Amino acid sequence: MNPGQEHFLSFIIDRVQDGKQEDAKALLNESFAKQAEGSFDAAYLQDFAPRMMALLRPECVGEVQTVMDSFGSMNQAAQQEMSRMQFCQSCGMPFDEAHRELVAKEADGSESPYCTYCYKDGAFVDPDATMQDMIEICVPHLAEKIGEPAARAQMEGFLPTLARWKNI
Repeated sequence: MNPGQEHFLSFIIDRVQDGKQEDAKALLNESFAKQAEGSFDAAYLQDFAPRMMALLRPECVGEVQTVMDSFGSMNQAAQQEMSRMQFCQSCGMPFDEAHRELVAKEADGSESPYCTYCYKDGAFVDPDATMQDMIEICVPHLAEKIGEPAARAQMEGFLPTLARWKNI
């Protein structure tokens, strides 16, 4: 289980009805296995969401629904586009048309896999930054679009997949 999945599990377990924690853990572990095998898609999310919602305390359903909606809002075309898109391999910034000029250069002038906020002249701007530091930097920016809980869960799930953090 990666740190983002651990955070999401904790987030959910804190909101589950008494006596339903093991059911929630089993359902989450099923979803994490689907993610690992690459079969976590919109159809699975549509099946997963109602089963998870049934385990939550009623006062927590809205908050969890907001987080899950942020993940489920991508349709299949958006998911395909995202799979083709390149991202900064440190902070996850998408190198789409709006951000293409932010691709950093290596010391020899060649293109790097990092953005100019993270990397300059062949070196990290903050070489001592941890993945948790990067999450704390990125969450406020993403939270402007999808809210803090969803942004944190997304960054904690996504950053461990990036080259800078993958083997840490």
